Amino acid sequence: MGVHVVKRVLAALGVASVLVLGGGVPASADSEDDARTVFCLGKGRADLLDAAGSLGVPAPTEIAKWPTTAPSDFARVCAALYGAEKAPSPGWFSQALPFLTGLFGALLAYVATAWRDRITRGRKQGEDLRAVLTEFTTAGSAYLSPANFGGRSDAAVVAARAKLVSQLALVRSEHRGWRRVATLLDELRDGALGEPLTARTGQGDAARSRDAQLREKLDELRDEVLLVATALARPARQHPEMSPRSR
Repeated sequence: MGVHVVKRVLAALGVASVLVLGGGVPASADSEDDARTVFCLGKGRADLLDAAGSLGVPAPTEIAKWPTTAPSDFARVCAALYGAEKAPSPGWFSQALPFLTGLFGALLAYVATAWRDRITRGRKQGEDLRAVLTEFTTAGSAYLSPANFGGRSDAAVVAARAKLVSQLALVRSEHRGWRRVATLLDELRDGALGEPLTARTGQGDAARSRDAQLREKLDELRDEVLLVATALARPARQHPEMSPRSR
């Protein structure tokens, strides 16, 4: 999740930088002059004579012709009036604040949703792992039961083991640092709970002793896999028990 979140955050901040720091296309000098002229000859016309008097600049009788009859005087008085009347423009941060607030809120919502999905997925994986574990240990225990000694069918054990291996392999692919899972996979693929579990070797007391040892192996496997299932359901925590040192 972390890599995808970082990429999206950087992309969004890049867009924000362009919009905020770029500041858009600055208005041209002609546009600003036109805006002042329109204001002074329109809405600010009543105050134009007072502004001229305050600056000691003579004003003509026909105000409408002032820009052409005395352009420098008009420009000076108009600029002073326009500057006094015009509200100060907000800084770039004030302009960008609503956008940045919305951006932060969207990013926060995305991270919260991604984290919630991760927790939900972890819990689902833990439940699935417990289910296939139960199926395998049930089939294995029945196969190794003294009451079932002789004439056994290993079909249920083989099928259940394949499901457990598949589920553990999925966990392993998403948690490469969990060496405990790798060890469990080795046990199910190449260890005593692999093919040797259903191999018919030995007779009498020797076979019964072997079956008893395999039942102990099943119990150990169950405890180990349950630790993995619990860790999956708690993605917000560190899990040192999944590292090699805990074994």
